[in-house]
Parts: sequence; structure tokens; C-alpha cells
Amino acid sequence: MRSFGNAKSISIPCRIAQCIQCGKISLFTNYTVVHKRLKVAYDEFIDAVNNPGGASLILLFGPTGVGKTTLLNQVFRVLIEQNQAEMMLDSAHIPVARVEVRSPDSGSFDWKDYYKNVLIALADPFADYKTKAVTSRVYGSGSEQITTKLKLSLADLRADVEHIIKQRQLIVFLIDEAQRFTKIASGRRQKDQMDAIQSMASFTSTRHGLFGTYELLQFRNLSGQLSRRSIDIHFPRYQIEKNEDITDFKRVLKSFSLAMPLSSTPDLEKDWEYFYEL
Repeated sequence: MRSFGNAKSISIPCRIAQCIQCGKISLFTNYTVVHKRLKVAYDEFIDAVNNPGGASLILLFGPTGVGKTTLLNQVFRVLIEQNQAEMMLDSAHIPVARVEVRSPDSGSFDWKDYYKNVLIALADPFADYKTKAVTSRVYGSGSEQITTKLKLSLADLRADVEHIIKQRQLIVFLIDEAQRFTKIASGRRQKDQMDAIQSMASFTSTRHGLFGTYELLQFRNLSGQLSRRSIDIHFPRYQIEKNEDITDFKRVLKSFSLAMPLSSTPDLEKDWEYFYEL
């Protein structure tokens, strides 16, 4: 036994065991089971990115908590890994970027806030300057010098976003919580929202992947043209009415139980109905 100052005496093997346990807990916290539904949705999304067939938007939708953000993170990670060589050759190239649409504080979607987050996601070094509400310009010199304040133009900001998307040579731009684009009172303005996204995707020749709830379908259905220019991917829950789904769900629970940092493996499968309801 060895003492460290005034701290409680703890043996070296015990400390090592604690560190190992902390590491196991950290690993389990970040543990993801690549289950059937996740893999099917992932494969469909990657196929849509590589073979868009003229579509500029890829809509991946499903219920809350099904794992859409987990899937988005996996797509992001894989595309970065697959394009490491190109990124080494061209420091400006980013194959994929992601942004989460923020829920508007005012109850109405804020394009300025969205564009700022896109610029940051694309590592624009001047993102803060470009998105200031008011900027100053100095004209003349000496006693003739005049400082003029210029209001931010949303059109200019959009042009900046389109420019850097082209500069980064994006393969796909991933948008999480995309149903928040619908936070507009008017149905006509909702259509304008979707038109703006589709227009940016077409103008920059960059697929946009929208991840969100079933509200995305209502959003898309506002325009027949958008329906034709988008690919739909459904990421559903496991269905309790289907024996095959129950079996797959139990396999997921088994994988989680084996990964738990416990001295003995718990039997989660026997309580599968409880976990299904969570």
C-alpha cells in the first residue's frame, strides 16, 4: 500500500483498475451497434450520394430518436476517411461538411444564422466578419475621410456561402434537424425555403443531405419539382408486430450487454419490451 500526500491510500493496482474502468465506461458511452436498420439506411444514403441520377437533394427521414444523427456522423466519418489522399493534395478541399439547423428563438427561421453556421462548418476564416449585422467602410483620407456603415445583405451572404461550397469541392453537405427549415407560418414561404435549398444545391453542383423527422415530407410535397429532384430514404423504427424485427432488436441488446463495463454480462434480452419503449 502506498500513500500520496493527504489523499486516501490507494494501491497502485487499484488505481490502474480504476483507469481501465474509466476507459471502458468512455468506450461504452461512445459505443454504436451497426444494426440492420442503420446499415440499410446508410447504404441507401451512400448510394444516393454516388449515384444521384440528377437529384440534388437527399432526404433521410424517420421518427425522433431512431438514430439519424448517428447515421449522419457515420457518413461524415467515412467520407472524410475515403478522401484523405485528395485532402492532402489540396488543402482547400473538404469532401463533406455538416451543420445542425438551430431551432429559431423568434419562432421564425433565421437564414442569416444558418449561413453563418455553414461558413463556420466550411472553415471560412472570415465567417464572423461576413455575418456582422453592420460593417464599416472608410472612404477618402485625412480631413476628407468618411466612415460609412453598411447593412448586411442576405443575398451577399448567400453568395459567400455558394462561393466557398464551390471552393471546397464538396461531395455532399449534410444538414441535421432539417425539419426546422419548416418553422415558417406561411405555406408559401415554406415552399420558398425548400426552393432556396434546392437552388443552392443545383447552383453549387453539391448534393445536400437533409436529415430530419417526417415533417420533411410535408416540406418536400409543397413542390412537385422538388419531389422529382430529391431522393427519399426512410429510416424507420423496429416494428414490434414483426418477429424478424424483434429478433434483430434483441441482437442489438445483446451487443450492448457484451460491451458494458461490468464484471458480469446482464441479460438485457429478457427485458426487450422495456427497452423498446424507451
